[in-house]
Amino acid sequence: MDALDMQAREAAHGAPGPRGSSRARIVAALRANVRARSVAAVVALALALAGPGRGLGIAHAATERIPFDAHVELARLRRVLVEHVFRDGADTARAWDDETGCNHLTLSDPEVRVSGETVVVRMRGEGRKSWQVGSWCSFPFDWTGAFALGLEPVAERESGRLGFEVRSATAEDPSGRAQPVEGALREWLRDRVEPRFADLRLSPGDLVPGLDRILPEFAPGPLDDAEVARHMVESIGFDRVAVAADGLDLGIRFDVDAAAPAARFEGMDGAARAAVSVDSLARLDAFTTFVAESTADETSSRTAREALFAVLLEERHAMAAELAAPAPADPTAPARDVFAGTWPALSGAVRRAAADLPPEARGRYDSFLAAGDALRAIAGIGANSPFEATPDGLAALARLLAPDVERDPLAAGTEVDPRLRTLFGFGAPLAPTAVRASDPRPQPTPAEAAPSPAGVGATGDPGVTEPTSEPTAAPTPDPLARLARWVPTAADADAYLATARDGLAVAVTEVAASSPGSPPSLATIVPALAWQRSCWRFWLVRGEQVVSFASPAGGVGWLGVDPRVWRGFFDPSLLRGDPGYNARAGAEIAARLASPGLRSTGEEAAPSPSAEGADGALREAAEIEALYDGGPAELRRLREGRASPAELAGSRAFRDRLVRIRAGQVPTAAECFPAEATPTPVPMPSAAASPEAVVPAADASGDAAPSPTDVGTRDAAVRDSRDEAPPPGDGPAGGVDGP
Repeated sequence: MDALDMQAREAAHGAPGPRGSSRARIVAALRANVRARSVAAVVALALALAGPGRGLGIAHAATERIPFDAHVELARLRRVLVEHVFRDGADTARAWDDETGCNHLTLSDPEVRVSGETVVVRMRGEGRKSWQVGSWCSFPFDWTGAFALGLEPVAERESGRLGFEVRSATAEDPSGRAQPVEGALREWLRDRVEPRFADLRLSPGDLVPGLDRILPEFAPGPLDDAEVARHMVESIGFDRVAVAADGLDLGIRFDVDAAAPAARFEGMDGAARAAVSVDSLARLDAFTTFVAESTADETSSRTAREALFAVLLEERHAMAAELAAPAPADPTAPARDVFAGTWPALSGAVRRAAADLPPEARGRYDSFLAAGDALRAIAGIGANSPFEATPDGLAALARLLAPDVERDPLAAGTEVDPRLRTLFGFGAPLAPTAVRASDPRPQPTPAEAAPSPAGVGATGDPGVTEPTSEPTAAPTPDPLARLARWVPTAADADAYLATARDGLAVAVTEVAASSPGSPPSLATIVPALAWQRSCWRFWLVRGEQVVSFASPAGGVGWLGVDPRVWRGFFDPSLLRGDPGYNARAGAEIAARLASPGLRSTGEEAAPSPSAEGADGALREAAEIEALYDGGPAELRRLREGRASPAELAGSRAFRDRLVRIRAGQVPTAAECFPAEATPTPVPMPSAAASPEAVVPAADASGDAAPSPTDVGTRDAAVRDSRDEAPPPGDGPAGGVDGP
C-alpha cells in the first residue's frame, strides 16, 4: 500500500491525517482517486469524507466561471492514446480475437502527427479473417500493413470532455503504398478500429495531469466546504479545442465560489496578519526560485536563462514592495497579487526554455504551465478570489515541473547558493573583507575620545569587523579594510569620503577583473549608486549604537543591496556587517544588470525619460540604475512613460550624481554630514551591556558577537534618497537625510 492509499484509508476511517482538517481528508481522497479519472468517484468521496456540518459557514458569493488556455504536445497526446486505446502492453491493442486462430486483428506502434485541422494516428496492423470449418480456417485473408485515421478533436461543452470524430480512414501495404479499403479491411476499420477512437472521451485530467489535485490546494478556505470542493472538481471541463502545428490548443474552464477570503481573518490582529502575509510571500518566492533554478538547470539556452533571471528579479522586487506596505485585511492578498502579476512573465520564460527540450520533457512543462495558467486565472478574480499560496499547493505545482529534484521546492534559506549564482551569470561566491588581527588597533580621534567598552577587542575573524572612528595609526593598504572599522563623523568627513572613493574604485576593479563583460562605465555607475543610496555612509551612530545603513525600502549598506531581492546570491550578514563585501556585491550586481539581454524587452527600447537628451552612456547607466532599484518592472515603467513621480525624481538625481562623478567630483561633507544631524559621539556599548546592541563586540570568552546590522526596524533607519528624492536644486543638494 503506497502513501496515497494509506492516506485515503486513514481519511475514510476518520483519522485526522497530516493536517487534521476536513480539507486534508477531502484532498487526500481526491489524490487517492486520481488514477480512477472518475469525477463521480471524487465527488462521492469528497462528500462522504467531509460529513455533515463540516463547512465553515462562510457566506458564498456568486460562482465565477474561470476560463484559461492550455497546450498539449503531440508526445503527450500519444501517451494518452496509448493509455486509453493501446492498453495490451508494448503499445499494442488486441482489436479483435475470437480465440480460434481464424480471426484476429492487432494494432501497434501508434504514430501521431498533424495534418491541417486533424490529428492523424497511424498504426501498424496485423490480422486474419477466415471462415472456420471445424478446426480449419478456410479461405484465410492474412494481412500486414498500416491504418491511418484522420481525427477531428471536438470539445463537448455539456459534458466537458474531449472527443474525436473520424474524418478519414486509409490503409497501407507493408511497403507503405496506399491500399484500397475494401472487403476485410473496410470491415475491420468500420467495426474494430474507428470505434476505439470515436468512442473515446478524454477529461482535462487526462491531458493536463494533476489539475484536479492542484486547484483545490490553492483555495483552502472555501474548500473546507465539501460542496464547494465537489463543485470545483466537477466543473473542470473543455470549452474549445483547436489543432496546432505541434499539438492541441485547449480552452478549459472551471467554477469557483468567489467568497471574500478576508472573512477568514476577521478578529486577527495586525501582527498576526502581517505574519501570514510574510510567510505566504516567502513561500511564493521559494517556489519561484525553485522553478527558475530547475528550469535554468535543464536548458542550455542562454536567452532562456536570461529571461528566467529577469523574472526572478521582478518577482523579488514585487515581494519587497508588498513587504514594505501595511498588511491588508486579507493577508493572503499580497502573495496572490504577486503571483498574478509575475506569472505571465514566468510562464513565458519557462515556455521559452521548454522549446529546446526533448518531447518527453516538454510534457511535464505543459502540465505545469496549464495548472499555473488556471491558478493565475483564479488569482485574477480580484478581492473575492479564493486563491491562497498554500505550502501544499505550491509544492505540488513545483513537482509537476521537476518531480525528480530532491531538494525542497519551498526551502527559503538565506545561505549563498553557488549553483544559483552560476546559472544566472555570477561567478564564485564573494569572500568577506580580510581584516587581519595584526592590523593596528584603531583608536578614536581626539574629538571622539571615550573609554572603549569592556570586551571590545580585535577578533581576528575576517567575517567580523569592529566599527570605530578614523584611525590615527597607519592605515592598512586596502581602503575597504580600513573602512571596515571606520565610523565617520562631520569632523573627519573629508578624509572618510576620499577613502570611500578609493574603496569603491577597488571594488569595481576587482569585480571587473572577474567579469570580462563589465562595461567601462561601471567605474562611475557604482559610486553614483552608492551616493544615491547612502551618501557613501556605511556605519552610523544611532543613539548609543553603531549601526549599518538601512533604507526603509529594505536596502542595506552603502550600496543599498536588498537581502530579500538577492537571497541566495549574497550573504545577508556580510551585506550588513562588511563594507567591502557590500561594495563588491553592489558592483557585481551593477555589472550583471548591464547585460544587454537583461535590459532587452523584445522590442527597440524607447529613450528613458530619466535620460532625455543624454548620451548613450548616461542612458545605459540610467537603465541599469532602474533595474538596480526596482527590477525589470521599473525599467518598463520608465521606458513606457508610466514611472511614478518618485521614480522620475530619483532617476534625475542619479543622473546628476553620475555627471558629477564623471567630472571627478565626490560627495561633500555638507551633503553627507549635515551639521544639524551630526550625532554626538558616544562610547560603543558591548553586546553584553545591551541585548539590543548591534555593534560587533567580543564577549568575555573572546568569541565574536553577531555582525553589525540595522536596528531591526525600518523606521529607525536612515531614509533612502530613492523614496523621496528631491529634484535637482531642491533640499540639501539632493542628498539623503542625516543620520
